[in-house]
Amino acid sequence: MDFLKTEIGYPDEALGQVYDAKALRIARDAMLYNKHVRGANVAKKKVRTAPKLVKPGKAKEKQEANSQRKAELRKRLRRSGSVDDAAAYLLERMS
Repeated sequence: MDFLKTEIGYPDEALGQVYDAKALRIARDAMLYNKHVRGANVAKKKVRTAPKLVKPGKAKEKQEANSQRKAELRKRLRRSGSVDDAAAYLLERMS
């Protein structure tokens, strides 16, 4: 009944005359709906964007990544012996 007084603005005299169960059920449903809507607004305010995911371990340095790339190209050249692999290896060494 406090909900009807404070939120809806029913006077005490009108509340004293309510004997219908349907009217009380409608008032209760309205109260629960208002609680739900207010709770949803609070939940939306609490949501924030998550920080970027960082994988564990040490970050590879650019030089280390380049040396690994050169080693891979060298292995491929030794296995295949193709001119294309040789050109890729030499270009990587020059850069």
